[in-house]
Amino acid sequence: MKTTLHHFAASMLSGMAVVGSAQAATAADPQTLHMRATVDEVPIDCSVGFSGASGDQASFGAVTPTQVQAAPAGASASIDSVFASSNFNRVYDGRSPMAVLKISCAALSPPDAAAFRIQVGQPAQAVPLPPSGITAFRLDGGPNQPLLAFAVWMRDRNSGQAGRLDRYALPGGSVPLFADSFTPDAGRFSASIQFFPALYWINTANRNSAPGTVTTSVNLVVTIL
Repeated sequence: MKTTLHHFAASMLSGMAVVGSAQAATAADPQTLHMRATVDEVPIDCSVGFSGASGDQASFGAVTPTQVQAAPAGASASIDSVFASSNFNRVYDGRSPMAVLKISCAALSPPDAAAFRIQVGQPAQAVPLPPSGITAFRLDGGPNQPLLAFAVWMRDRNSGQAGRLDRYALPGGSVPLFADSFTPDAGRFSASIQFFPALYWINTANRNSAPGTVTTSVNLVVTIL
């Protein structure tokens, strides 16, 4: 089963928005039958989409180049640094995620987390943010396209396991889910991945005050094996 979400996107400087739309499809791989065995195939009943208070769209309003900061370095590269360095127009005063990806499955017990994979964007979008060590997403267009990068902090809201998802997304990388990522949810089991986007200068020595809108998009592909 493969579900593609087009696009986790952003536009900034004359108004930033995080936009997502979901299309879900289910499929089952054909079974090879031996002897006299018979199999009734039931596709996994799962839905994938953005949910939560932020919904499919979250507006960042307008931001000026002077409000954009350099990416945090070393030990400062935490979720707290996203709130501190990207809180233009007070968007993170409540520290709420800008979007929440919800995977909800009809099951009698938690689904096998190892069967789920979330790919975030493409490797070609990767742009390093020296000297922070963070790899962000290259902008698609705009007057500051070569100078700005879009980083996305992702957090598994339910999982408490060591090594759980709580980090910057790597362009083209796969995001793991864990056994406790799925929790009971109105007769189903759901996993929730929170998104905290941030805009950083690639090199603060090359700031630009050109007005206009910069855009980027990050496709999310959820595969259920």
